Amino acid sequence: MGNTPDDSNKNELWNGTAWTEVADTNTLRGIASGCGITTAGLITGGYAAPAYLGVSELFNGTSWTEVGDLNTVRYALGLAGVSTAAIAFAGANSPSLNQAVAETYDGTSWTEVGDLNTGRYSIAGFGHTQTAAVAASGREEPPDRKVALTEEWDGSAWTEVADQSLSKQGRAGLGTGTLGLICGGNPSEVVSTEEWTVAQNIKVIDD
Repeated sequence: MGNTPDDSNKNELWNGTAWTEVADTNTLRGIASGCGITTAGLITGGYAAPAYLGVSELFNGTSWTEVGDLNTVRYALGLAGVSTAAIAFAGANSPSLNQAVAETYDGTSWTEVGDLNTGRYSIAGFGHTQTAAVAASGREEPPDRKVALTEEWDGSAWTEVADQSLSKQGRAGLGTGTLGLICGGNPSEVVSTEEWTVAQNIKVIDD
């Protein structure tokens, strides 16, 4: 991995019809994670050669402000919640590719909480609060494999629940802790979408 043109600090807002470029983040990076809404967003983690990052920034709808850093620097991590109540989990750094560390954010600083049961990176995360989040899919290395594991966070601990139908990394996750979607991923640039519900767990809705 290196400092390639994929590293960026550019941002755009979607208004339902078109994209508009807005203020750049303060830190140039790649493979970071974000959560929140268009007027209250949070970005954290990432990589910019030769450093793994823990830098976090808040977006107020107009500009970005650097806030407290993650305690564990990493990239390709999962992030869920809102800009003032988020949880970051998993990810990779050197020499530990399979991070299981989870941290919650209160709008000012990060606090380490219970680890995932299975450390991994290139993970999908979603959830509307820091006490109701889902960690899905990812990559373990070693062994070099993509996983279909899904874990649910209840504010105190992670519990492994139903696996997804596909073992992939780099999937996108969106939704709440009780109703969400997981889509895309690789290898093979899959177009499959799976739905998460508390009652039904994971089910394929489009393939």
